[in-house]
Amino acid sequence: GVFNLGDGTNFVKFDGTTLEVTGASITEASIGTLKIQGEAVTAPRSTGGSVSTTFGGTNREICNIPFTMPAIGAGQSAGVMVLGTVNCFSSNSTGTSVRIKIFKDNTQIGSIGMTWASDGVSGCALGKTTQGSGGSATYRLKASCDNNNGGSSTKAGTISGTLLILVGKK
Repeated sequence: GVFNLGDGTNFVKFDGTTLEVTGASITEASIGTLKIQGEAVTAPRSTGGSVSTTFGGTNREICNIPFTMPAIGAGQSAGVMVLGTVNCFSSNSTGTSVRIKIFKDNTQIGSIGMTWASDGVSGCALGKTTQGSGGSATYRLKASCDNNNGGSSTKAGTISGTLLILVGKK
């Protein structure tokens, strides 16, 4: 049978299969799989780090996140979006090109290039990939410098960064 309780605007209805609640506030809940319009939603992971050194042509790791995909079904994969943000600071006024890169293990999946002078620079890079059910990977935010802007190929300074992982089942 159908259970229906409410005033027409705010109500609880259960038809034997689906529980529908309108006008409610849930303070705490334990949910096995949260879905919105049939798509699983996974909470993001984030981390941050900072490196002070002379940056050159070698990729320097700013921070990383080891991530294991939850079990989402045998043979299934999920889309993974990785956002890396950076702030670059230096008292050296010589311009250089800084390359911000996102890696899944050792494979680059996103990057951005910016000109870094004495007043600093901030930016973000976006990477996207897929990861299988139960699969593990380490996502890394790295930086290097070169002279593509006609300036110096090295830069002494500090780069601080943050990595954010967002996962959505395909």
